[in-house]
This record gives sequence, C-alpha cells and structure tokens, in this order.
Amino acid sequence: MHAPADKKNISTVLMLLQFAIFGFSFVAMEKLIDCGCRSLLIIGVRFLLGSAVLALAGLFLPKYSVFAFRPDRISVLYGLGAGLMLFVAHGFQTYASEYTSAANNALFTGLNVVFVAVLTMILRRRPDLKVIVCTLMSIVGVALVAGFSFRGFTPNFGDGLAVLSGLSFGLNYMLLEKLLSRKGINLCVFTVFQMLVPSALGFAGSALFERGGYAQIGLGAALIWFLFMGVVASAATYLIQAFAQSHISATTISVLSCTEPVFAAVFSIMLGYDTFSLRLALGFVLIISATLIVSLVPAKRRNGDTVKS
Repeated sequence: MHAPADKKNISTVLMLLQFAIFGFSFVAMEKLIDCGCRSLLIIGVRFLLGSAVLALAGLFLPKYSVFAFRPDRISVLYGLGAGLMLFVAHGFQTYASEYTSAANNALFTGLNVVFVAVLTMILRRRPDLKVIVCTLMSIVGVALVAGFSFRGFTPNFGDGLAVLSGLSFGLNYMLLEKLLSRKGINLCVFTVFQMLVPSALGFAGSALFERGGYAQIGLGAALIWFLFMGVVASAATYLIQAFAQSHISATTISVLSCTEPVFAAVFSIMLGYDTFSLRLALGFVLIISATLIVSLVPAKRRNGDTVKS
C-alpha cells in the first residue's frame, strides 16, 4: 500500500521545514553553551519541555484525532523504543563535538544517508538508482558545506563517535519507518514518549557527569533558547517527523536530512558567523539538487505501482 502523492509531497515539505529548524538549532545550541549549559543538560531540558508541551496540547484535541494525547499500550511502547535510539544518536553526536571539529562531525553524522541506503539494500530491497545517485551527491555536498578536507586528515576518537552517530540516526529513520507503518499509532502519544526517554537519560547523565556546573548557568539569557529548543526544535519537529515517516521512506528522509547543514550554513552567514564562498555554493547546489530529484522524480515502477520513496 502506497501513500497518496499529496501526502508524500506534504510530508517532504514538512521534513524540509524540520531540517531548517534543526539547522537553526545549531545556533541555539551555541547560545545555550555560551550561557554555561552543558550538553546532557540541554538534551534533558529540551526533550522534557517538548514532551510536556506536546502532551498538554494533545489533551485539548478531539479524542479521535491522531494528534490527540490518548495513551495506548502500542503507541507508548513504540515511542519508548524509538526514544532510546534517539538518545543514542544524540549522545554520540554531542560527545563527538568535544573530540573532533564541527566539519568532521557534520560530515560523518551525515553518513546516515549512506548507512540507510546500504542497510536497505542488505536487509530489504535494492534501493532505486535515483536514491543511490542522490546519496552520493548529498555526501559530496555535505563535505563541501562542512569544509571537510582529506589533506592532513587523521581519524580520531571523535570521528569514530560521529560515524556511530550517523549510523544511529540512519537506524532511527529505518526504525521509525517500520514502527509508524502500523495502523492505529497515536502520533502525539508516540512522540511524547519518544522524547521522554532522551529527557530522562539526559538528566541522569547530567547529574552523573556534569554536576557542579549548574550555578554558572545564566538562566535568564538561556530561557528563550531553551523554549525554542523545547517547543519548536523538539515538540513541533518530532511530531512532524512522526507524521512524515508514515508516508515517505527512510531513504528519502536520509537524503532530505542532508539539507540540515545547508540551513545551518545559511543561518550562520545571515548572522555573521560565516562568509559565503564558491565551496558553499557548490555544496548547496549538490544537496538541493539531490533533494529535488529524490522528492520529485518518480521511483522505478514495479508491477504497475510506484515504489515508496
């Protein structure tokens, strides 16, 4: 059974919006770190705010809506499982930033697009040629945007963590595609419990490894950025993702995710943190082209049906 074309198109646009928000969240993360916040504390607070806001909003929706907060066993269990994978991915990415450069972290985390394509080929089916071409275009584009260079490059511990982050994000996309293909999943409940897991683990990790630094946090300056990370970059975006992944495949999502560093670079240029260059422009062209191809060009037909993309 394939999702209607209009729902696929809406899902694609929503996922691009999500990755635009994620791109700006790099700025918000830097602001929170400047305010004295530590990485695990940020994970704990953002996902706690996100789950609380989403649950409260869902309580006021009609009970028959998939966005209403009406807990059921399957939605809760699936959400908890997806939340564990989400925390693993964010944890690897967070700690990679302490041991490697931002460019390397962005590139190796972006390898999720390769992992999804390879795992799809091994576990289920051979990806469409369109997806393979777009995967290669996206990786080259991310490397250009991130400013990665093989000249003098020696892999380190942080690079390994970033690769594991990319693998975890890829597995997360595939897991969500599988879980959300089941009919009757309450998207609000699923997303709330998905966020509760990294929130709880983030607070636990912060208490164990980051204790003693809370007094230095500038709470007044950090509040607006915490609200953005919790309400916009968590509650809204992960509900968007839950809806979108019930209509489009993990391979498409992984290619679309390569727009995240593009949005991050655009916001960085707009705010004066970076300057525009030919390298960035070429990277933008490759990633945007790959996104348009994977979104608009029909996949190869099998037995008269369009393959889910």
